[in-house]
Amino acid sequence: MARDPSIPLQRSVFMATSAAVDAPVLHEVPQGQSLPFIKIGDDLIEAEFGAGEFFACTVNVHVFDRTAPKVKVLAAKVMKALAIDLPVSGYMTCESHYIQTIFSTEPDGMTKRATLEFLYLLQPT
Repeated sequence: MARDPSIPLQRSVFMATSAAVDAPVLHEVPQGQSLPFIKIGDDLIEAEFGAGEFFACTVNVHVFDRTAPKVKVLAAKVMKALAIDLPVSGYMTCESHYIQTIFSTEPDGMTKRATLEFLYLLQPT
């Protein structure tokens, strides 16, 4: 029976990101949150049963700051922290991949965003 790895994976992402950056790491962003901050929790979990019980987990991390250079510095720290085989409680991380970073400007015309995408292949232990 498949187990959902989303909560233990989000805990691991939170812990690794929090240790790497000097900015709040949030699951939910409160109204009026000051910059900079990191938003986690936008994930895609797909069951992979071809060669056993595995989960392909796409993790998106959003970095927000006031200028492009500042958001790029924070994004580099997040990339370094998460482009590894994260320890995930109850799972073995079989593979980890950094996929991409997209830099953009928010609709307010001033706030800069970096969206980093990672892929983890997890197997229940």
